[in-house]
Amino acid sequence: MASAFIQAHEEAELQFLSEFCDRGSLTDMECKVLEESRSQVVEARKFIESLVEECDSSKNIGLGVMAVLLSSILLNDYAMLTKEFLDKGLFKDAEAEHYFEHTEHDLKQLRNCYNF
Repeated sequence: MASAFIQAHEEAELQFLSEFCDRGSLTDMECKVLEESRSQVVEARKFIESLVEECDSSKNIGLGVMAVLLSSILLNDYAMLTKEFLDKGLFKDAEAEHYFEHTEHDLKQLRNCYNF
């Protein structure tokens, strides 16, 4: 979940900057939004690092945590790519829904199998 949170915030920041920076400088409120988002990303990264460090004493668990994080990142990337293809008209709604359902199922299975 934390890796998906980070990825979502990073993508949102890119979208935010592309929409608001084209017109010039950011307002104080826009800067505050970016600062808060970046702060939350830092906290999420610290959380992930603490999990890895906590599990580092037992190499097998530490490697398991990293494998789960990598799997989660890849599945989230897959979902975002599916949405991008849908938005570009490369997938029909039904096709994209099929892929989203599989991705959601895989993410749930990942969470159920590895409860750190």
